[in-house]
Amino acid sequence: MKKVTVVLIGLLAGCVTGYGGEHLYGSGPISFSPSTQLAYKNYHAIRSLLIDCKMAFAVTLDGQGSTPILEYGFHCPRYIEDVVISSVNLCEKENGRKCLLYAVEEKVVWKQ
Repeated sequence: MKKVTVVLIGLLAGCVTGYGGEHLYGSGPISFSPSTQLAYKNYHAIRSLLIDCKMAFAVTLDGQGSTPILEYGFHCPRYIEDVVISSVNLCEKENGRKCLLYAVEEKVVWKQ
């Protein structure tokens, strides 16, 4: 009975706090490079066309690199949990350094 209760509490906590990706949110002052600014503009353009697709935008901690947007052209994720992790992973793979989430869907999640 104790295990079931713990699992239910964990599931309910996940529902209340969202998908659990908050630990991947960036924070602090950030300034985008021109290429990151363009990537973010393209993110919004693609997001408006692919309304049913879940999307997230990750950036390097210095704002010089970001998620390669064209990766979204190969599949249309339906679950936000998959997107937040893959966005950060793609950014880190592309840029060779740590990345965190700047936006999830239309919402800027970076804490300034």
